[in-house]
Amino acid sequence: MSILGDANITQLQGVAWVDPGVEAHDVRDGNLTSSVSVSGTVDVNATGTYTLTYTVSDAAGNNASLTRTVNIVAGQASTHTADLNASVALEMIWVALDPGGEDEMLPDVAFGKAGNGNFSDGGS
Repeated sequence: MSILGDANITQLQGVAWVDPGVEAHDVRDGNLTSSVSVSGTVDVNATGTYTLTYTVSDAAGNNASLTRTVNIVAGQASTHTADLNASVALEMIWVALDPGGEDEMLPDVAFGKAGNGNFSDGGS
């Protein structure tokens, strides 16, 4: 049997507990993960140390067990949120070169502000 994630986990009080779980495999019986039982609970509303014990047995009666320690600590969860549907306005300044110009020093440079269609020669 192998534990998924860390055997010792520290989590903030009030944050929902999601058990990473374990995997259990036996040479003869194959995948026994669905047969693993878990004893112990984690109370995310109370600080403290909680122990979860995972156990499984194969068809021959061989037992295996692992433990995970979960430390619930006081703290304030982040209140930062992000609106993933928000729109963003970008203002870009760009330079357009005269594609027909023959001078190597780029004398025909136009400056403009993207989106407004107004251009100046850079001198005004």
